[in-house]
Amino acid sequence: MKEYSYIKKTLLRELSSDSSCSITELAHRIKCSRSTVMSNMEFLEREFGMHYTIEFNREVLGFVKNQIVLVKFGIKPEREQVEEIFAGNKFLPFVAETVGDFDMLIGIVYNTTDEFLRWRSRALHKLLRFRPSLRASYVTMINAGFLAIPNGVLEKLSLNLLGLDSLDTKIILQLNENARLTNIKIAEKLEVDVETVRYRIRKILKTNLISRFTIVLTKPPTQFNVAFALDYSLGPSTTSAYYNSMSYYKSVDGKLPVVNAFPYLAAVSGRYYFFGIGCFYSEEEAVRNVVLKHKEIFKDDNLEMAYARITNVISGYLPIRNMNQDRGLTVMDMEGLIG
Repeated sequence: MKEYSYIKKTLLRELSSDSSCSITELAHRIKCSRSTVMSNMEFLEREFGMHYTIEFNREVLGFVKNQIVLVKFGIKPEREQVEEIFAGNKFLPFVAETVGDFDMLIGIVYNTTDEFLRWRSRALHKLLRFRPSLRASYVTMINAGFLAIPNGVLEKLSLNLLGLDSLDTKIILQLNENARLTNIKIAEKLEVDVETVRYRIRKILKTNLISRFTIVLTKPPTQFNVAFALDYSLGPSTTSAYYNSMSYYKSVDGKLPVVNAFPYLAAVSGRYYFFGIGCFYSEEEAVRNVVLKHKEIFKDDNLEMAYARITNVISGYLPIRNMNQDRGLTVMDMEGLIG
């Protein structure tokens, strides 16, 4: 297991909470020099594929849907073939190759069912020669983490009800691509006055559309990263099992992990009830913390699990970062679900 310095771990947590924070402020918080902060940020960008983006407030953002799709191929495609199929897609926060119960993991974000159906028709047409089996689930509630929203989806949203116009939207798109862009850089890109950008950003922030400026990692430092989906029979024991699982997810992180053991967790509907991503340093650790632990927690609920190791990010960014899960982890009302 490779060890990372306290500065790198702390910097990851600070940038996960606010990726727009200045170098001077980061140096003050971590108690080191500006040059140390900059060299460590360069390391994280290079080695971890760190990308600065926005986590949006879904309630304010409005009608945006998410799906998680697990794909199993009858004929395994080459990586280049898959990359060509998904290149330039506007609806996908991430596409990743996996090894295990499924061969590919796709995160989808879209505005309307019609948009999604058109995308699915085109994607399936290109995938048909590989005889794919698709198991899709709608994201009903995110318990931890977030799915980055691609600019292709944001461009089609109307933000007029929030008092935002086309210039505000263009600024949001710039920040979504790089949350560390300065007002001067944004002004240059959009060919407007810097004071206009400064005023517009203040206006955008007042709408509470943005939960935080944050990061995502394409190349997580943990070597064994798994995606898992759970299905189980609902019964008298399910509520306590679900709450036990939430308590477990909070407990597994060390004092200051490099990344969260479970950076993304979501209740879903469709093929499965629950989906998550876990980050571990070995297969043994992943099996113990994902497979065996869930079998123990849901032992009375006829648990069915699909899981696979994430081996390569083909497109987009995995929703992996370092956050304080005690404050970020939410619990769904299972009693309401069971009725």
